[in-house]
Amino acid sequence: MGQRGHDREQRDQSGPVPGAEALWEALGEGTRAAREGEGHG
Repeated sequence: MGQRGHDREQRDQSGPVPGAEALWEALGEGTRAAREGEGHG
């Protein structure tokens, strides 16, 4: 029974949008690439 509550907690931590985490990760990669490009240029 405790497992069910744990799963629910993990879901809430994931965020309201399922793809939000992946989106932020991609965004971070983009800004990182832009910063690297600026440094090289």
